Amino acid sequence: MTSSNEPTAGSTRPAPSPTASPAPRLGGSLFALSVAAPFALGAAGYAVAAVLLTVLPLTHSKRAPHRTPTTFVTDLKAGVRGFTGSPLLMSLCVLFGVGNLASSAVYGLISLTVVERLDASPATYGLVLAGGAVGAFLGGTYGDRIGGLTRPGTALLWTTAVSGLATAAVGLADHVVLLGALMAVDGFVVVTQSVIAVSLRARLIPDRMLGRVTAVFRTLSTGASALGAILGGLLARALGLSWPFLVAGALVVALGPILFRRLSNDRIEATLRTQQAAEETKK
Repeated sequence: MTSSNEPTAGSTRPAPSPTASPAPRLGGSLFALSVAAPFALGAAGYAVAAVLLTVLPLTHSKRAPHRTPTTFVTDLKAGVRGFTGSPLLMSLCVLFGVGNLASSAVYGLISLTVVERLDASPATYGLVLAGGAVGAFLGGTYGDRIGGLTRPGTALLWTTAVSGLATAAVGLADHVVLLGALMAVDGFVVVTQSVIAVSLRARLIPDRMLGRVTAVFRTLSTGASALGAILGGLLARALGLSWPFLVAGALVVALGPILFRRLSNDRIEATLRTQQAAEETKK
């Protein structure tokens, strides 16, 4: 279930999408042990974060050069121009958007799949989510190294294909152990893809436009999640619990080869070279 979770090294980025983050899976696992456990752990986490903030050293940065004040509309227009002026960025946004749509269409149905279709206990649902958490953790830990084994376009292609196949297989899984394993595979490739894709996005956007263009990008890509949740629910009601997984998986798998034409290795490298030359010229 491809999704745009986004924490990677190299630049400032928004928080990850909950569908790809290990947090919901960890929360489900704790909920299986005790209803109060995930809430207690969450409260403790905020407390620790507050304490850590008090011990951070104070730093004084140089004041940024004077900049002419702008308005929200002006910045929005600049962000839209920067986004639409890059075919690679728009293709990457489609990849994120379809991934978010597919993920939202099926993620809320996993609990029903475990309890109703597989006739397992509610506690088992938490263990299934724990499988996804393990995969996501490994993807976040080793994703940059694994992604580095291939060129960016190739990495985006194979992670998209594997995620789509894993999503479709969830709809056919007949045992909770298999379901947990598929969740682990999907969690791994989703986070691995995010490490690659979000880093690529940051390189495609000029530093001075990073915030404005990223805001447009995420508005479009994340907005697809709402539509996915609605479509997934309607499809499950009309055809059964397995069909949203099968349709979402097929959609993601089909997306890979189509987008690879626009996100090919040669095109990515040529665009990055042009981007770098333009930035050096302005210095």
